Amino acid sequence: MSGKIKGIMIGFAIIGLLLFLIATGFLSRTSETELMNGFFGIVFGGVGAFGAYLGRKGMGKAIGLGLLFGILGNVLLGAFFTTLWRYL
Repeated sequence: MSGKIKGIMIGFAIIGLLLFLIATGFLSRTSETELMNGFFGIVFGGVGAFGAYLGRKGMGKAIGLGLLFGILGNVLLGAFFTTLWRYL
C-alpha cells in the first residue's frame, strides 16, 4: 500500500474525529443528542477509511470509495436509528 493511500485513510479518520469534536462543541456539550450527532462523524471517518483501504489500487478510486462508503454508512446508521432504535 502506497503512502498516498495511507494518507487518504488517515485523512478520513481525522475528518471523522473533527466532525465529532465540532458536533459536541469540542466536548463542551455532552448530551445524548450531541454525542449521537458526533457519532455520525466518527462513522463517516471510520467507514470512509475502510472504503479508502478497499480502493487502494489508485488514489482516485480510494477517495471515491472512501466518500461512497462514508455516505452510505451514515445513511444506514440514520435508517437504523429512525426505524429500529425505538424497538430496542
